[in-house]
Amino acid sequence: MTSDEEEVTYYVVMSLSALTLISLCVSLAILCKKMPVESGESLPTKRLARSYGLSEIDDATDGFNPARVVGRGGFGIVYAAVLETGQLAAVKRIYPGLVLINDVGFGFAAVIRSISSALHPNIVPVIGFSQAPGERIIVNEFVGLGSLEFYLHHEGDENVSLLDWSRRIRIAAGAARGLEYLHSQNIRHGLVKASNVLIDINFTARVSDYGLSFLAPLKEDDRSTEADVYRFGVLLLEILSGRRSEECGGPALAKWAVPLIKGSEFGELLDRRLSIPKDTVILQRLARVALACVGNSRRNRPSMVEVAAILGNLESQV
Repeated sequence: MTSDEEEVTYYVVMSLSALTLISLCVSLAILCKKMPVESGESLPTKRLARSYGLSEIDDATDGFNPARVVGRGGFGIVYAAVLETGQLAAVKRIYPGLVLINDVGFGFAAVIRSISSALHPNIVPVIGFSQAPGERIIVNEFVGLGSLEFYLHHEGDENVSLLDWSRRIRIAAGAARGLEYLHSQNIRHGLVKASNVLIDINFTARVSDYGLSFLAPLKEDDRSTEADVYRFGVLLLEILSGRRSEECGGPALAKWAVPLIKGSEFGELLDRRLSIPKDTVILQRLARVALACVGNSRRNRPSMVEVAAILGNLESQV
């Protein structure tokens, strides 16, 4: 497929995705009753997550209507919701099994309030939560164009990619900045993967589901910043190759890719749905960053500060 054909296909699919999203948002907005905003009142730039009653969440999701489901992840089911104020939100209803594993949810509210103080252009803000017997719910800002996983592994023509190389590099750099910021706030992600990198209407990467690893049965070492760096390296390999990584780490993808990078076999590594550019220096550097993240021992891995700086430089060249 020629580059012109790839471009046309991309914009067609993006237009359809955008129309679907707009239709959903409009439908939800019509259902809500917007509250008047008092004159002279301004919203703070930062605020802790609000506690919602379960009845408020039930109203916002139309009784957890299956038609409102916009995603299913490792922690729970995500519903498109309209809050009482008229704000669109993404409501994540934690799976009952995880609620039981965490007993009665000791510390749930404290953790959610803590991570809700994080604010950065490359993360998804946490704006609220709800808890009741057998229920743990997290309310996030609504981010509209789906996840990186969808764009890398969409169901359709297996020879067509929705992301060209420049967009992949920009998304990788944005996700790196988001993780760098979270680490600076002493927030570990724990489950860095393509489905937890959302794409907003400006096509900016937004890291989600951070700080929630306490809900998952992970080893303590898997919740460290070094583990985040490893998983981000796997994410870079997924971006470069177009291949799916395994859940929570992707050791098989790393095992396959590391020898190719070390042997400079980039033709075998890069996603075959895209034409390989004449100048592959930027992609080679991105691959080397991925190698440093997954190929080194825990103590020798780069920090997200270093990774974000390199990727930011690569982004400026595309």
